[in-house]
Amino acid sequence: MFKKYIYKVLGITSVVLMTACNSLLDIKPQTQLPAEAINKATNLEALLISGYGDITSGNFLSGRIQYYSELLADAYKPLFAVDKSDEVGQVILRTTGSVNRQTEDMWVAAYKAIARANDVMRVVDEGKVTDASASTLAQWKAEALFIRAVAHFELVRLYGQPYSNNPNVDPGVPLRIKALQSDEKLGRATVAEVYNQVIADLIAASNALPTTNGNRATKWAAKGYLARVYFNKLDYENAFATAQDVIDNSGIVFTGDPYTAFRNAGNTPAKGGVIFQTVNGPGQLSAFLLVGKAFAFNADQLSFVNANISGDFRIQQMCIEDPAVANNVYSDKWFYGGNFPIIRLAEMHLIRAESAILKGTPDYAAASASYNTVRDFSVTPYTNVTFTAANQVGALADIRKERRLEMMFEGDRYHELRRLKATNYGAINAPPNLNLRPAANYNTQNQLIKLPVSETTGNTNIVQN
Repeated sequence: MFKKYIYKVLGITSVVLMTACNSLLDIKPQTQLPAEAINKATNLEALLISGYGDITSGNFLSGRIQYYSELLADAYKPLFAVDKSDEVGQVILRTTGSVNRQTEDMWVAAYKAIARANDVMRVVDEGKVTDASASTLAQWKAEALFIRAVAHFELVRLYGQPYSNNPNVDPGVPLRIKALQSDEKLGRATVAEVYNQVIADLIAASNALPTTNGNRATKWAAKGYLARVYFNKLDYENAFATAQDVIDNSGIVFTGDPYTAFRNAGNTPAKGGVIFQTVNGPGQLSAFLLVGKAFAFNADQLSFVNANISGDFRIQQMCIEDPAVANNVYSDKWFYGGNFPIIRLAEMHLIRAESAILKGTPDYAAASASYNTVRDFSVTPYTNVTFTAANQVGALADIRKERRLEMMFEGDRYHELRRLKATNYGAINAPPNLNLRPAANYNTQNQLIKLPVSETTGNTNIVQN
């Protein structure tokens, strides 16, 4: 059965480091610097690092993005009283208001990162920095493009309808692609427009980023994110090609065991097939751990892991049953003081496997190879399978099940349900919260998080969810 741990109180450590070689703790975040100050290379890089700090903070990639995606999906049930007046309860019940400090913090972190990235690009394009080489400035611009793309993409996935709905009409989020103007009152670009801008930014970034760059953005981080964007856009031709490029040419490989990708700590090179990570502690995700005891597996999730437990490390070792409460099961993916793996090689294989079947000319050999690679790393004993056109439906079902196993508790499930147009999802129907939240269609309007009042106040161009 599940691995059982004795409940212990653990100290929380959080390390915030983002640099190619050295700690950046001595570089203070700076915003709205005078032009003459930004035109110094040291200050311009500090501004870039501040942008990294925003998207890798606990308010964004290092917690809230995954946290709210999980709460909007169907894997967990809360073990505490849930109320519409509570900020977390609003997300769980799909009643998020515009005055919600936690969701506002997520929005603000993203747009602060975007503003800083745009300022970096503006200064580079103006050509006024004379104490840095052209290649260094080109790299900084590419890193800014990466930051801007990631911020816009993760926002549109939570505040807009999925691309699978009506992307040319559905409102996404405001596209801010130039240095901030004091009187800026942008409306919401469509979901399609946001995706297209994100893709353009990531392509440009990947063309100029280095292959290694410490824990900052690299060519492969940009291409890994690009594969994820194409996949969510249902562009399986480009998703396949981009994921395959990362698999074949990045030099990143699986090492250790399935825990390894989630046990990197500090500003050191990532192991375990991690392509891009944030250097932070687990933040809000501690609520999903046995030590937090705030959320346990929902009935459907518990049934799913029980049905797939045989020989699977990810379930036998990384799902923990509370020794004091039968059937209260928690995730053990995250640990205090650990880094967040944002893009992993396993995801690239799963994107390639499914896209290989869904693209114009299916490639069942590639689909089989990637599926077997991911499964063989976690399941013992394992015998390779061969997908063919004759079992296409079964192959897709197997690959999607494998994705659910591999990406459990990383914030992926919500977006998968929406990509696949699930018609009945998101129910929380296990005691003690029986029918706390009913299932909903993938495009139910009230599931969307409300835009914060700080964005909508005074901006008549903004349409609220």
